[in-house]
Amino acid sequence: VTDAFRRRTYGLLGTYDGEPTNDLRAQNGIVVNSNALAEEIHRQFGVTWAIHTDTSLFYYESGQSAEFFENQNRLFVPSFTEPINTAVEDESIRRTCKIASDSASSSWNAAQRTCYYDMSITRDETFAQTSFDAGDEILSIKADLINPPLFNIELPVST
Repeated sequence: VTDAFRRRTYGLLGTYDGEPTNDLRAQNGIVVNSNALAEEIHRQFGVTWAIHTDTSLFYYESGQSAEFFENQNRLFVPSFTEPINTAVEDESIRRTCKIASDSASSSWNAAQRTCYYDMSITRDETFAQTSFDAGDEILSIKADLINPPLFNIELPVST
């Protein structure tokens, strides 16, 4: 996003102004405290950005509609508590999420944290593995963006 939109753009990803304290701005413009409980953030911020049938710009496949997703959003209530696993479950989840058995959760990367949480909640190894793979891909892309390849513009272009 160009600087022309700085201080003029906000949404689910925050306010484009470099100030993290105002990133949880609800659709009505009210800023939610970033230190609020997860349930408060969900209710006062996240829910306000739900898609409405009369304003949706998305394309829907046959058999799907904005109404379907609006109803799903209204019915969904996330878990606001940390899942508790037995030692056996923890060992299995760590194996699925490529987490060393002796590593503290504070040392896990985003892909591992997401995978662990998803596996703990859903007990679905395929879902957790997909979550891990997606998170790992994002980490890889971020690393590539930090050190992009150098191009030699003097080399000839071949066809």
